[in-house]
Amino acid sequence: MTDATLFRTWYLALSIAAVIVLVTAVLLLLVVQAARRIERLAAQALDVVKEIQTNTEAIWDLQQTNETAAQLREAARLIERHVTEVRNTLHEPESHG
Repeated sequence: MTDATLFRTWYLALSIAAVIVLVTAVLLLLVVQAARRIERLAAQALDVVKEIQTNTEAIWDLQQTNETAAQLREAARLIERHVTEVRNTLHEPESHG
């Protein structure tokens, strides 16, 4: 192998290595850029999730409201039943006998 052939081979290998390093660097920069974009979008999504949570808290409180309303309805039925009993007792004809 002549010196010229050896230098050509060496320069070819060096060129190939340089291209590989360059392509790797470009790909790495693209990955970093994509990661930053993902991070930015995730932060925006988190803000939206927090807003959704704030806007839907009333829906979760609605369960408690429904339970309280059911208790009030039951209490009103009991009061109605007692009022009916009192009314019926007051309007019963007295039995003298």
